[in-house]
Amino acid sequence: MSSSLQGIMNMGSESLQNSRQGLDVTGHNIANAQTPGYSKQVINLQTKTPTLRGGHCFGNGARVNDIARSHDRFLETQILKESHHLGFTEAQGKGLVDLEDLFNPELTSTVRDRMVAFENSLRDLSNFPEETSVRLNVVECAQTFIQSLQANDNSLSNMSRDINAELDSHCSTLNKKFSSLTQVNQSIKELKSNGSSPGDLEDQRDGLIRDISHFIDIKVYEDERTGFIIRGPGDVLLMEGQAHSLFSVDPSQGTIEQPAFTCSDITGTGTHILKPKEGRLGGLLNIRDSYIPKLRENLNTMAYSYAHKFNETHEEGFGVGDYSETSGRKFFEGLDDPNNVLKNLKVTSLIQEDPRALATAITGHSPGDNVIANRYLKLLHAPLIDRKSTLEFYDTLVGNLGTHSLRSQNDLKASKIVVAQLDGRKESISGVSLDEEATELIKYQHLFAASSKIITTMDELFQVILQLKR
Repeated sequence: MSSSLQGIMNMGSESLQNSRQGLDVTGHNIANAQTPGYSKQVINLQTKTPTLRGGHCFGNGARVNDIARSHDRFLETQILKESHHLGFTEAQGKGLVDLEDLFNPELTSTVRDRMVAFENSLRDLSNFPEETSVRLNVVECAQTFIQSLQANDNSLSNMSRDINAELDSHCSTLNKKFSSLTQVNQSIKELKSNGSSPGDLEDQRDGLIRDISHFIDIKVYEDERTGFIIRGPGDVLLMEGQAHSLFSVDPSQGTIEQPAFTCSDITGTGTHILKPKEGRLGGLLNIRDSYIPKLRENLNTMAYSYAHKFNETHEEGFGVGDYSETSGRKFFEGLDDPNNVLKNLKVTSLIQEDPRALATAITGHSPGDNVIANRYLKLLHAPLIDRKSTLEFYDTLVGNLGTHSLRSQNDLKASKIVVAQLDGRKESISGVSLDEEATELIKYQHLFAASSKIITTMDELFQVILQLKR
């Protein structure tokens, strides 16, 4: 009989312990109700193995099986994928806005404004081909036009360097994130081997993985032996167990303006060039390696096509004064390398020093002849590049940039909405409800009181038995 009473008292004691742990978990949930990334924890009880005695099955109470997170792994995977895209659209959207600002038509010194000013100076030249002041104005407007092109080219080059600096900063951040992640993984592995529940550490790990996914597209696999395995772009292994890659921006594997984004092999035996398609790094690299080179190439093509055609027209004409007898002179120089015109383009030294060398006439010794000057006026509107005039080509370039920027902003808004919806679903599963936790407190309070009552009742029965023996 005493053995049965002892068993009941043990059940009461274990029930008291279970209730106390339930109160601990509930209190922990309430304390972390506003903690970002925290997943509500739930205590799971399991019935203990019953005992057969006298042909009957007697229960032995309950024990704590584990303390689990309220967590949806599939939903976390969806958030991870959308985090890739959100990081990409944020970086690309900002980059396109910065590019758009360089070509903003509201500015007073855009390439188009300089082209129009140059055209106006040529119109004055057509009306007054003999006036020295008009010729000086043409030279000045041409130089200003060239400077505006070169300023845009330099701004694009500087933007590439700024992106490289940002990439380098993100590499440092990624290295720290991966280092922290390996430490958290090791702690989780040790706790699990001891039979403990690593709920808070798993939240921390999910947060680190989500932070990493904002920078670079990754795939995450869970392995019982090594913990988490992470692979990056091109299926490159970035982390396994305690080993992880180190990221860097390496000019030796690229160019000065486009150094390669690399990571070390986790064995430390080499490096891999990474080309992320998503994440913040993917967006930055897309701006640096796609948009900026294309814009520079288009500006270079436009400058070369217009300057080359202008020279062809200029070589047919005659100037005034000492230059009224000769033709064949160029107006622009620096066109020897068609792929690198913007850095070398300028008005020839002869015309800068003596504007009389500027050709306006189709025949020699004809100071009032403006045939060549009239041809200059047609060049900006003649189809030179892809059946477009120089002005149309530039307008198309700026228009396409604006369209891409607007589309990117719309993509960013859509991505933010999707992430917000996914976070809302996660919050409904993993978030802490203070009303629910208050109910749990009351429940465990009553359980604790009931468990205490079992112990006090058994103690009274023991006292009765002891008194009978006396």
